[in-house]
Amino acid sequence: MWLINLTIVLLLILANGIFAMTELALLSSKKSKLQQYADDGKKSAQIALDFLERPTDLLSTVQVGITLIGIINGAFGGAALSAPLIDWLAGFEWLAPYASTIGYVVVVTIITYLSLVVGELVPKRIALVSPERVTMILAQPMRIFSSVLKPFIFILSKSTSVIFRMIGLDRLQTEDETEDEVKQLLIRGTKEGTFATSEAEQVSRVFAFHDQLAYELMEPRTVTEWIDLTDSPDEILADLRSAKHRNLPVGHGDLDHFVGYVDAKEILASEQPIAVIESMIHTPLIVPKQLQATVLLERMRKETVSIAFVLDEYGGFLGIITLFDILEAFVGEISTVEEEPELVQRTDGSYLADGLLHIDDLKRVLDIKTELPGEAKNSYHTVAGLVLYLLGEFPVRGSHVTSNGYRFEVVDLDGRRIDQILIERLEDPVDETSL
Repeated sequence: MWLINLTIVLLLILANGIFAMTELALLSSKKSKLQQYADDGKKSAQIALDFLERPTDLLSTVQVGITLIGIINGAFGGAALSAPLIDWLAGFEWLAPYASTIGYVVVVTIITYLSLVVGELVPKRIALVSPERVTMILAQPMRIFSSVLKPFIFILSKSTSVIFRMIGLDRLQTEDETEDEVKQLLIRGTKEGTFATSEAEQVSRVFAFHDQLAYELMEPRTVTEWIDLTDSPDEILADLRSAKHRNLPVGHGDLDHFVGYVDAKEILASEQPIAVIESMIHTPLIVPKQLQATVLLERMRKETVSIAFVLDEYGGFLGIITLFDILEAFVGEISTVEEEPELVQRTDGSYLADGLLHIDDLKRVLDIKTELPGEAKNSYHTVAGLVLYLLGEFPVRGSHVTSNGYRFEVVDLDGRRIDQILIERLEDPVDETSL
């Protein structure tokens, strides 16, 4: 009889482990993975998805099972299993007065230990290692158990729903994976070697692109190559031949009076470039500076254009955006033979940065995790903008500021535009702004 009781207790502990493992495995499973298995024809995956749609049913099933196990365990454990040990201890005269207490405590301690290790810890560790696999193995047995106990589970589910409504929660809600969670997965995957660094960077750029606006992607007016129709024919021809870009804005006197854009290669291929230039002007896509980058890309795709003009609220010309600029937003800077890289590390460890370098690219290279001054307010989007923000006035050559452990010094100006900035790491970072 004692052996039967022991067998029942051990089986109950194993059953408790199965319930605990099922609950944690299902709640830890990725819905996307289960859906993929279900699409491949695995019925157990579909059962698991059904449980995820009604989590209260699962929790009720598990709780009923664990409660029943606890009740039955109480009947067959403890006193029943401790009887032989108590009889044996009673054979020692000096232990006889305490035999019942000692025997009961020893048996309960052993059962508790086995319940924790075999009935909880080990099953839950297994569930965390391979949640989807465990879920698909146990989903069908759990559904059968749920069907048998359906009346009890129905009462529990309804009771839970009523209480949830009473405290203001209509239903259990599970949040989708957020952008930050995906980024953390990428960081962990990169460290573990699951993802290449370049792959993680590309995915991060996709998230960043979703948050960007048109004026963050544009080539600003100050560096935009363009054709002035008021120039002499020789000057126009020279500008067409020396241009680094193929599509060039066309204006009368200045870019605020633009009329469109031309394909420099197409015009130069004609027999009389100057004579045909006005007839070959194309109408550009006009976008406001606050337009979301994703919307801009969709509009350029639908209207089959490769260039867009960015205007401010007053209709002033701010800059241009090409498909090449959008490509760089996804894959990073692409330097051509004619272009100098925007950020160059020197032999002494310092950096020489183009004033137009985007602040996100700078932070990525310098591994700056905290926000820069004024960044949260979108006060600027380039390194030159950061320097101007900290200085509070137009700089001269040699003007410098410090922020986030780095010193930023203006080393070259193109008129009033900051052209080159020297960036050095500070030995003892101190925030200051100085000329």
